[in-house]
Amino acid sequence: MVLAKQQGQKPTRYTIMVGIDLLLIILIIVTLVLKLIM
Repeated sequence: MVLAKQQGQKPTRYTIMVGIDLLLIILIIVTLVLKLIM
């Protein structure tokens, strides 16, 4: 987020990348929890 604030021209691409990373992390956590439950 610091880099996006410094550039300030196109934060959309950076935010999309961060959103994809968050989705991947959430999917990994969900799969681990399901494996622990099963």
